[in-house]
Amino acid sequence: MSFEQLRPVLDSSDDLRSRVLALSNSAKFSPANPIHDVRHAGVILGQRRVLGLTLAHSLSKTFQNGMSVHGHTQSGLMTHSLATATTAWVIADMLGLSNEEGGTLYVAGIFHDVGKAVLAQYLRLFNCALDFQATPVVAPGLANLEHDRLGMDHAEISTMLGRHWGLSDAVLDLIEHHHEPRGDLLQSILHLSDYLTSSVVGAGFRQDCPTETPIDARSLELVIQNPDQFIAAEQLAFRECALAVSTMELLL
Repeated sequence: MSFEQLRPVLDSSDDLRSRVLALSNSAKFSPANPIHDVRHAGVILGQRRVLGLTLAHSLSKTFQNGMSVHGHTQSGLMTHSLATATTAWVIADMLGLSNEEGGTLYVAGIFHDVGKAVLAQYLRLFNCALDFQATPVVAPGLANLEHDRLGMDHAEISTMLGRHWGLSDAVLDLIEHHHEPRGDLLQSILHLSDYLTSSVVGAGFRQDCPTETPIDARSLELVIQNPDQFIAAEQLAFRECALAVSTMELLL
């Protein structure tokens, strides 16, 4: 999506426009002079971050429902989703993939955990909870705990919602398999990004929260060719998580 396509969305929401301007004028970006024009703000922030703000703003109320039930902090579900999306795109850049592939990963990252919000509503309705200490021994991880307790996990719900909202088949495929990639490079990148932002950095999660899913060794080998590349991916994840946290503070 180009900035020209984003501009009408920004112009239609005073709240979103003011938050974009607030972020571009924040200490994180430290402009030489105050920024008053949203186009100038778009240049400072970059197209990807403005797109992320726009998506996050439109989904923020939905994402508020997936908080403590899944071990997230306040606004943690949105923080984690945004961090996963941006980390996946920068890893795609690191590997020399196309902008289209990076954009597909970005959208999938934003939407990959939206099913948690639905499951959270379901659990609250029936006054249930997920016992984080009771993850199945044979298949540890939060996603497997959901399947064990509810018969489906948040990846399945996210895929169903994405199909209802008209997301592309390529995005839906990434969402569906972000916990269990099938040897596909893009699936592996999203899986690794999700793992880095949740289990390594812990962006948007409480400290006592268990690993959502163990790292898939085949995906790690597919994406990471040497130890230096893994260190670079970790550093990218830490940077994108920090940016996601600061973005959420201004957005919400």
